[in-house]
Amino acid sequence: FSMEYVEGGNLAQLVRESPLGGKLAAEYARTIAEAIGAIHGAGLLHRDLKPSNVLIQAKTGILRVTDFGLAKSTDTATLFTSTGQVMGTRS
Repeated sequence: FSMEYVEGGNLAQLVRESPLGGKLAAEYARTIAEAIGAIHGAGLLHRDLKPSNVLIQAKTGILRVTDFGLAKSTDTATLFTSTGQVMGTRS
């Protein structure tokens, strides 16, 4: 798997530097929710959504949800995790 290079940082880095204003935070939340909605609509669960997995294109401000290493298809009858098992990564 590969993706295009995204010049810029991630959402975790951005909010560490300074808090987002209310309007921008709401815009980012909406964009991320729409992206995750599209992902769910395609039958996938991300399972590791966190600020460091949201890249922000420096020139355009476009957000990219990344790191689908733990993603799971909702169409699969096989369960890859046990009930109560913790998923995801830190940071």
